[in-house]
Amino acid sequence: MLRISLREGDYVMLGDNIRISYDSMNGKNHLVLGIEAPREVEVLRGKIYEERIEKMAANGDEQAKIQAGMLKREYIERKRKYNTRRTHREEQIKRMATGEIKPYQQWIAEE
Repeated sequence: MLRISLREGDYVMLGDNIRISYDSMNGKNHLVLGIEAPREVEVLRGKIYEERIEKMAANGDEQAKIQAGMLKREYIERKRKYNTRRTHREEQIKRMATGEIKPYQQWIAEE
């Protein structure tokens, strides 16, 4: 997987005719993307795509069953990573509260 950091207004091209732009950040966890693609290119939110694959797998489509299994494993891995980050963040907050470590802002102020 290619990971790219973008600033507001930046964009990524997929081929010559699909443009994905970083439009804005709404709140702490909501990124707003703009997607420009030809009408014949289907653009789906991940949840809708996953529901479609699950429905096809339930109807006996073997390729969809394989894809659904892969999507489920990816979902489990994303959740594991998220929970690990959250646990780490909570531990850091507790350590800062007890004075064991300094908050980031204090490090900057001391420099």
